[in-house]
Parts: sequence; structure tokens; C-alpha cells
Amino acid sequence: MIKHKNKYDLFVNELKRKIDNKDKKLIFLCIGTNKVIGDSFGPTVGTKLESLFKYNDNVIILGNTDNPINALNINEKNIYINKMYKDNYIVVIDSAVSDKNFVGQIFVTKNKMILGKGIGKEIFVLGDISIKCSVCKNEYNNIDNFKSLQNVSKSFIKSMSDIVSTGIYEVVSNIK
Repeated sequence: MIKHKNKYDLFVNELKRKIDNKDKKLIFLCIGTNKVIGDSFGPTVGTKLESLFKYNDNVIILGNTDNPINALNINEKNIYINKMYKDNYIVVIDSAVSDKNFVGQIFVTKNKMILGKGIGKEIFVLGDISIKCSVCKNEYNNIDNFKSLQNVSKSFIKSMSDIVSTGIYEVVSNIK
């Protein structure tokens, strides 16, 4: 069961308002690494989504805890996605650093995501929708942000990834 019902309901309602895919495959691009706890949000969601959508041919999951998509391979994945899934609906999922008042919040936006901004790298990726979970406070210093990402608790990442993966499943299962 979802620990934070209010957070779950807010996320599901926001995703319902933003997602407008009807005839295309849904591609979930789950960004991050399993080597840094705070950055493992995307791959953790990807692993959960793979299980939930195992028998759904209209949903493709790219990035999980065994095969993460991160700064080291994102350019290669962008080329692959443009070649294989160019005309499909892409949802990018990643963790974020933010003002301390927003830690624990999930943001759903209808624009492309900027990866790596919190640690001094700005890599643009494609996407029709971005889902970001704020996992720690922005220290406004790349080294301190990286340290903060290393000190996020696993239980927090698990809880937030449960909310997002279950919410995505609910919304996608009800798209008509």
C-alpha cells in the first residue's frame, strides 16, 4: 500500500492532466544510477514499471537498476530513441535537487528535462513529459549536491518510487 496517500493522489491527478497519449506507444526513460542512492530514483521506478507493464506491448521501459541510463550513456540512448521511438510519446523520469521546502515533492511538467543541473552538468534530453522527484536540498555547490545525493535514504527512494510507479500504472491503465 502507498505510504503517502495525499502525495499519491496529487501525483496521479497531475499526471492525468498532463499525459495526452492515445495512439502512440509510451516510452518511459528512467534516468539515474544505482551507484548513488539519491540518483537511483529513476532506475528504481524503471525496475518497478517493468514488472507492472510486463505484458503491455504499448509501454516500453528504458533504464532500470540493472541497466541504468545516466550521463555516461545518455547521448547514445538519445540516438537510439530517435531512431527506434521517434514518433512515440516519451516520459522522462529523474531525481532532482531543490529548495529544502520542495524535498519529497513530485513535479510533472510538459517539457523536456535538463539532466545533471544539480551537479554542474546540463544535458538536454527529449521528452513529452518530465517527472521529477526532489530527493534532497540544493546546496548550490556541485560537490555538496553530490554529497547530499549520496546521503539520501534508501527507504525514501523506495517510498517515492512506489508512488510514481503505481501512479503511472493507474493512469496508463485508464487511458482510453
